[in-house]
Amino acid sequence: MTSTPAPKRTLLVTGAGGFLGSAVALACAAQGAELILLGRRQQPLEAIYDRIAAAGFTLPHLFPCDLAQLDEAQAQALAQAVEQQFGALHGLVHCAADTGPLMPLADLPGKDWQRLLHLNLTAPFLLTQALLPALARSDDAGVLFVDDPASHSKAYWGAYGVAKAGLRQMAQTLAEEWDAGGRLRVATVAPAPFRSALRSRIFPGENPAQLPGAEPIAAFIAHWLTPEGRTLTARCFGPADIASKTQNR
Repeated sequence: MTSTPAPKRTLLVTGAGGFLGSAVALACAAQGAELILLGRRQQPLEAIYDRIAAAGFTLPHLFPCDLAQLDEAQAQALAQAVEQQFGALHGLVHCAADTGPLMPLADLPGKDWQRLLHLNLTAPFLLTQALLPALARSDDAGVLFVDDPASHSKAYWGAYGVAKAGLRQMAQTLAEEWDAGGRLRVATVAPAPFRSALRSRIFPGENPAQLPGAEPIAAFIAHWLTPEGRTLTARCFGPADIASKTQNR
């Protein structure tokens, strides 16, 4: 008697051209997911597409999108396209982020404040809100926001730190609102420092070779997005959660 294969899960990853986003995409593709990859630039998206193709996984769908410019109409149009092509969405991972220039709030130009708040907080809100109907059609779906608590209330981190603090609060509010139904999980993950182009730009004197890669974080996220990941019931995951899960796999 042959077993029925598990239905394919459709996942959307923002910032998919970056270090963490691309690692998450690869980890999810390795588990058989069908991926919708959002990123600001086409070339990094094509690079992760090629890596997924070379591994023999299901080819992803690429969606170049500058979240710093995303408005409500664009978010709704994307959600409509997802629903028409896939029906249900099983996971949404917000990896896109930008710190902007680190400087005192007194010196931060208003246009940079608005752009960074939009990219790091408003755009995730608009995209999540627009995709909630597609997520709700799944028997088990998850929304995961990547947090950076080290930036909260920290000097010179400006709009980025404010946005990340707001992102955590938004995730907690969303989790409270959807917890009763049990079909949509919402959480944040706050990893320890890892190698990335963004971190190299912020800390140019740091030796990237001394930092871990994004793969353990990506493996944790990919597992959390599976039905088996429902056993991970925290709403805020930190480095210890990631390390524990990686050691047990």
